[in-house]
Amino acid sequence: MKKVFVILAAAATAMILFSCDKQAKKEPKVYDTPIYQELAAKYEAEPVSMAASGIRGLELTPSGLYVMEKMDGDVKTGVFEKEAFDADLHLVRIKLKGYGKVEIIDPTKAEGSVTLTFEPEGGAPIIVSAEPVAKTTDPSPKVGAIVGHSFKVTATELVISKYNISKTFEGGCDVPEILKYLEDKLKNQGFKADKDYSGYVVKDVTLTDASFIVRFANQKDLTAGISLDKDNKFSYKVSGAQVGNPIFNGEANGSISFDKWNEPIVSISAKITDNSGEEYTGSVKFYLSEIDPTKA
Repeated sequence: MKKVFVILAAAATAMILFSCDKQAKKEPKVYDTPIYQELAAKYEAEPVSMAASGIRGLELTPSGLYVMEKMDGDVKTGVFEKEAFDADLHLVRIKLKGYGKVEIIDPTKAEGSVTLTFEPEGGAPIIVSAEPVAKTTDPSPKVGAIVGHSFKVTATELVISKYNISKTFEGGCDVPEILKYLEDKLKNQGFKADKDYSGYVVKDVTLTDASFIVRFANQKDLTAGISLDKDNKFSYKVSGAQVGNPIFNGEANGSISFDKWNEPIVSISAKITDNSGEEYTGSVKFYLSEIDPTKA
């Protein structure tokens, strides 16, 4: 019997040491330079070209995503690859997965507007004159280190003070799940979502020095122009015909903080409207963890 106790004690000790060692190995996150930092840019079509092409703009993020915004509010996203580069012509050709290609001639060669030649698969080329969008961010060094990276949402925290609601949804950001919770919680107030938000499950979030980009599993993605200051506060507003949803409104104010492992926490204001038109104001926190969207 004594031998059994000795064996059990040894096993327990080994487990404790293993657990401590496992925890000790977790270090605060360090953010490397994104793989496509040198290609990162956001272009906005000039008015005449926008009207003729139906394309509002294109953004290439440092993490390897492209975001194409159209006049009708549609947003096409995916990953991109550099296919060709000619330094003498100041030309780069990019493969846009799920769409086709785009050829970019930069302003140092064109002496003004950037020329974007889109080549959709199975379609005729679309030539767009565009201007680079000026950066509107001036973040602190800590926030600057995450600009250009992409993240998955690991948890979403919703607060509506008026009704003493404070709820954390683990595992991501599922807008229909959150609204179902509110319908159950606020049924005495007659709360019911103003429309069906099926498919608004967040796939990933990307913050660049020009945009706040949210991609959903089965809905149109969202891209919004962002202004970020050195105090880590920001505001964003979607452009054109895009619309928001109850969690990511068409415009919002927010801030960025970090947990002890240097993982970002994005907090934004939220306005949730029910089917009777009543507005519920609150805040939402997104707990984030870096991903590589080109491998997701």
